[in-house]
Amino acid sequence: MGIYILCAGVSAVTKVPWVWTLDALWLQAMEWKRVALLCFLEVLLLSVKKVSSRWQGLEPFVLPVFFLSLIPLSWAAIFVAGLSHEEAQATGWFFSDLPSSQGLLAHWQLFSFRQVAWWVFPQQLLVLMGIVVFSCLHVPVNVPALGQGTRKKFDINRELTAHGLANLAAAMLGLVQNYMVYSSSLLYFKCGGGSRLASAAISIMVMGCIPHVGILIPFIPRALAGVLLLHLGYELIWESMVDTWKVLDHLEYTIVLGIAGVCTISFMEGFLAGLLCSAIAFAVQASRSDPVEAVFFPGRGIRSRSRRLRSPLEVHELEAFDRDGGVFSLRLRGALFFGNTHELPKRVQGVTCKKCILDFNHVVSIDSSAFSQLDSIAASLSSQGVELVCSGLLSHLLLQMRLQPHMSDVRVFPDMNSALENLEQEVLQQAASVPAGIAKKRASRSDAAGTAGSLRYSAEASESDCCFFNETCASLMAPMVADDDLQETCAALRGYFQFERVPAGSVLWNPGDAADFAFLLVSGHVGVLDDHRKTFRQEGYEFVESSERGQFTGELNLFTGDARKNAILATEDLAMWTVTRKSLQRMQRDDSQLAFVLQGIALRYASHRMYLSMLDGRVHTV
Repeated sequence: MGIYILCAGVSAVTKVPWVWTLDALWLQAMEWKRVALLCFLEVLLLSVKKVSSRWQGLEPFVLPVFFLSLIPLSWAAIFVAGLSHEEAQATGWFFSDLPSSQGLLAHWQLFSFRQVAWWVFPQQLLVLMGIVVFSCLHVPVNVPALGQGTRKKFDINRELTAHGLANLAAAMLGLVQNYMVYSSSLLYFKCGGGSRLASAAISIMVMGCIPHVGILIPFIPRALAGVLLLHLGYELIWESMVDTWKVLDHLEYTIVLGIAGVCTISFMEGFLAGLLCSAIAFAVQASRSDPVEAVFFPGRGIRSRSRRLRSPLEVHELEAFDRDGGVFSLRLRGALFFGNTHELPKRVQGVTCKKCILDFNHVVSIDSSAFSQLDSIAASLSSQGVELVCSGLLSHLLLQMRLQPHMSDVRVFPDMNSALENLEQEVLQQAASVPAGIAKKRASRSDAAGTAGSLRYSAEASESDCCFFNETCASLMAPMVADDDLQETCAALRGYFQFERVPAGSVLWNPGDAADFAFLLVSGHVGVLDDHRKTFRQEGYEFVESSERGQFTGELNLFTGDARKNAILATEDLAMWTVTRKSLQRMQRDDSQLAFVLQGIALRYASHRMYLSMLDGRVHTV
């Protein structure tokens, strides 16, 4: 649009219509003196604007004063040159007289179907379609752009309503449609406009000038129209092609250059090309985004569990089911289409599970190509004997899914939690039907298979190790214990702990191990291993979390009795204070108040871990 307006400004001065042909460009070059004058005026305007920016409050007056001063200066110039008004018009310095008007209501006389040249419509169909599309899009496009340029808040729904009512009134009166011109609106704002009073005054002035426009136009110099259009074109070009250099990526900026090039030849073709390129850019950029929001692997405890609170016996059965294959879940998001779902089948390859959940709660649309990929996933899982379950599908997407050959019989639930809860109930019902002897053998085999060898050994604690224990626990139990009793309580609590050491490279526990101890780390480093989650590297190892000096580890499972969820590796020689399940049970039996204090310490650490996980954007439950 900027190049188009800029060329229109040159044409207004040279009287040569701008066409990209050699003959037209040659005629423009023959009028080089007028073009040079136009460029001089634009450079002068930019210089005055730059100088005026040093004084606050002066810049809004620069444009109107500059443009209005061209009228008396032009008249002074032709007076000095000894030219009359008619001679100035003949030589192209002023606009020629306009033909006489037939009145403001003359267009009503043309409203006759007999006078319509219907044969023109097929030839101008592309232009008419472009006008219709542009009329629909100019408000959502121009209003946000104008709001950004003026730094004003706007309500797009209110703007759409206002334009719709105004166009409805214009259509009923047989007038042309209303259109917010971005360039002139921005120019009006830069001239100090923006208030309702100023807008109303300009509207009244324009309406008063419309009946006399044929008389006023011949007295306006062409240089005024030329520099006005040239300045608007320059501002738009600078805003769209220079200011966006550091904002847009390479693909978007290439599209902007392509649209600008096409618009110089034909505006409507450039507009339609822009729509096509925008669709291509969206497809390319959206294809870079991962449609998988989260992955929940089997055997990962609460990450593959519903929100329903289960009894310890039910938790034990569900954990055994997880270790035996369990549920593999994919939470999808956004728009699923051909550009971002081609890698989706690979996400379920090599995963051993009994059930697979595809959650569509955050999915807004699915095209036919994406449905084909989902159907191939269903076919692959079916061949492996894995049941596919879907959740969170919108109603119209559910109807489309039922048309896929391998997804017509897939069970669908309202959300992922209800799907998991239903599957868990089936597992518990199946476990209840198994004879007690077989269930006991299965439980003993799973517990034996998941127990890591203990490499801990007792050691003598130094005075500094005891002081470290007291200081760490005192800082955590301060709200629960009076200050005078802190040291005595810490000493009593330490009596239930045992000081131990672990050599580097030892695995303290594996997924599925019984939670028979927890420890306060005095020195060394402990890493949490999980092959299915994003990891960070620490001295040659990759971890999802880590524990360092002063942190409790394994305390929650010790209190709840749940099996371990991950593998814990000692990357350095460890020194730690350890509390075992037997010690905890003895504490609960002999000193319940002290056990309550230890439980409060464990909850403080759990709360801190949950807060850190929220900062990292992790999902705790599904």
